[in-house]
Amino acid sequence: MERSIITAGATLIIATFLIILLFFVLSTPITTILDGFDDADAGEATDEMNEFLPNIEGAFWLGFSIAIITPAIIFILWVFHREPDWYYRRRRL
Repeated sequence: MERSIITAGATLIIATFLIILLFFVLSTPITTILDGFDDADAGEATDEMNEFLPNIEGAFWLGFSIAIITPAIIFILWVFHREPDWYYRRRRL
């Protein structure tokens, strides 16, 4: 299926906008939940919670960073993708 660059650019803009919107919607509740776990008195598990909660929060931020950049990378790869010209490979007899 052949797509025009205008359609691909509009898709890039819409996808990036939706991912950023999803980030702003989810970042506050997830940060609140993780802060609630951090403030909880977990008895003997407090050391494990202090060890793993920053990693979970870092994975959340990293996941959204990758999600935001992925449409741009796909767009760039699509724009620079070119089918090979087969007439260059033909032998002349």
